[in-house]
Amino acid sequence: MSEETAEALQPVRRVAANVVLWRRYGDLGQELRPGTMAYRGGARVYVVPSDAIR
Repeated sequence: MSEETAEALQPVRRVAANVVLWRRYGDLGQELRPGTMAYRGGARVYVVPSDAIR
């Protein structure tokens, strides 16, 4: 790597979260369901700001 490239690279911080394995659902939370509608339980989700997607 050249010095110009090394100076231009900066670390990027992102928020990461784990999806809950089991969540309460229904009347008074009596039923248990795995994960969420979009992600299965235990999945790792990275939060990326919209300006980073291009």
